[in-house]
Amino acid sequence: MKKKIASILVCALCVLLGVTACGGGSDNSFTKDDGVELTIWIQSSNQPEYFMGWFKNAFETQNPGITLNFVAGNSLGASLATSLKSPDGPDMTATWGGSVLPTLVDSNLLLSLDDVIDEELESRMVNQALLNKIDGSSYGAPIFGFASVIYYNKTVFDANGWEEPQTYEEFADLCAKIKAADYETIVTGYSYHIPQTLHARTMTEAELEHLIADDLTSSPLTGEGWENGWSMLADMYSKGFFAENISGYTTTTARSAFENQNALMIWTPSIDLITLSANTTFEIGTIVFPDAPAAYKAENSAYDTVSPITGVYTDVMCINANTEYPEECKKVIEFMYSDAAQQELLNCFMFPVLTGVSTDHIADEVKSAFDSAMKEVYDLIGEKGMSLYYMTYYKYESGLDSQLEQRFKEICK
Repeated sequence: MKKKIASILVCALCVLLGVTACGGGSDNSFTKDDGVELTIWIQSSNQPEYFMGWFKNAFETQNPGITLNFVAGNSLGASLATSLKSPDGPDMTATWGGSVLPTLVDSNLLLSLDDVIDEELESRMVNQALLNKIDGSSYGAPIFGFASVIYYNKTVFDANGWEEPQTYEEFADLCAKIKAADYETIVTGYSYHIPQTLHARTMTEAELEHLIADDLTSSPLTGEGWENGWSMLADMYSKGFFAENISGYTTTTARSAFENQNALMIWTPSIDLITLSANTTFEIGTIVFPDAPAAYKAENSAYDTVSPITGVYTDVMCINANTEYPEECKKVIEFMYSDAAQQELLNCFMFPVLTGVSTDHIADEVKSAFDSAMKEVYDLIGEKGMSLYYMTYYKYESGLDSQLEQRFKEICK
């Protein structure tokens, strides 16, 4: 598709976010006499400006007198505690629910959202989103969810009569055919995503839950299910599932290889679909990674008991405890869970936080890409939920993403 998608998003972004979102400063002519301006820090990749541009316009239309100043940045992790205390700190900020939020709560830097995210609202939320609660209370409002997926070049697949593999063996056969046709197979710049999908097939649900438990007396990175995931990765590498020099790809080079049709599959966060579909002229489909072979599979694996889709709802929006405008900030949280905002998440290929958001009203300009590459994954999540993208909520020690990436490279070298 899909230069049309890109044009629509760029135009909407420039009109709706203006100078601030495009990298400039805020409008210094604004004064408090004009109303309330809320400064909101977002992560440019995780809270994409095309969604926040829509959000700004829709919210301000519904709430005259409140202006949202979204500021894109990347330092919303470990240094955020210091920034929130400063005079220049934002009224609201996005961050990660699993790794950063607990520290901010312990330091009393955030307002409780329990009066906004009440029992009635929680009852309508996706279960994964509730993992962001701290000691039974909400301090971070889940923004959206995403999954780790394999997108493929459906145009080339169809031209060669290749179908989406339903079993591990079929996947191995498919990769052999792709290589014989002088294409690369799977590329990725997110090698640490892959073990998490494989472990959902080789570990029991209880073993996966141990990875995010508060019990820190022993490392959960042990046991047959854990090691079987790595053995399965080695088997995949030996059977040609991955492109040559797979460990040498970055997010940029992997995307380029896929967009230029050198590689026919890319393992990536599902939210990347909007960028990929805007930069390609071929149709994109999604492969749901199949069950593990019997030699590696756990009884009661998450694949059987939860879902074949691995993902997370870790991105959250928080209110700075030092804001002058707590009630206005809460209106932003409330609007995040409006029907309009939840539907717009789907139009941006992001998973809604609330259950039951219909796919009957997808915007015309993205409907083709959504139906081809997103709908199956979204329907599976609605039916079965998601197995946990465990790295985000891992509490035993820090740096698990680096450990996963390092072991991936040691195996796939």
